[in-house]
Amino acid sequence: MEDAHVAQLNLEGKKNHAFFGVFDGHNGYKIAKYCSGHILDELMATPEYREGVYDEAFKKAFISLDMKLSEMPTLRSEGGTAIICVLLAHGEIVCANAGDSRAVLFRGDRAIPLSSDHKPTVAAEKARIEKAGGTVQCQRINGTIALSRAIGDFDFKDNPKIIWEEQMVTALPEVNKDRLTSEDAFIVIACDGVWDVLSNEECCDIVKKGLKETDGDIGLVCEMVLDKCLAPRVQGVGCDNMTIIVAQFKPAFFC
Repeated sequence: MEDAHVAQLNLEGKKNHAFFGVFDGHNGYKIAKYCSGHILDELMATPEYREGVYDEAFKKAFISLDMKLSEMPTLRSEGGTAIICVLLAHGEIVCANAGDSRAVLFRGDRAIPLSSDHKPTVAAEKARIEKAGGTVQCQRINGTIALSRAIGDFDFKDNPKIIWEEQMVTALPEVNKDRLTSEDAFIVIACDGVWDVLSNEECCDIVKKGLKETDGDIGLVCEMVLDKCLAPRVQGVGCDNMTIIVAQFKPAFFC
């Protein structure tokens, strides 16, 4: 298992503050595990976090953590990890993503994506890859790696002529923000092992029905989603590592 996750409720003692993260490791688990244990501290250490400028705080935290890992001999050769984090603070939903994991908000009766998948074939990603000296072959960077943003993967961050954020594989996250509303029911955060099988709408539909059938048992609901991904109908697609977090909003959260 190369995945890791973190879920911190009542962040800084505040009942309506929370932090969630999913880390989908590849070519080893160590960087995913390290990130899960350090990203929140890295985020909260930025001046921007204290100022409530969460998008810039996330960007600094991801890059800082990535650069620190690049200087650790015991970890820099241990592959990499896709990383997606969701912060709930001061009535905001802030999602920071680098890779192909995904977060989806279920609001009213709609599945609203909070992130975009970072694949080498996306035009903006491909342009950065080529500018950094790479190519996109068979939907992979240099025919090797199938995502264009990640922490780690330092073999793809060795062009001395360009800044860290513009390397073939960058740790710079894409950050999206939204305001919390009373219509918000839950957020699903999961790695690509889930999204390769289920659409945003399919996943949210399973969660919605599961919450009703299990009287809000989040653990059972997550099992229902993963079981669906492993069902015979997927014809062997559901064989990747799979990690999922479901964060359900209770009415008291909005008080």
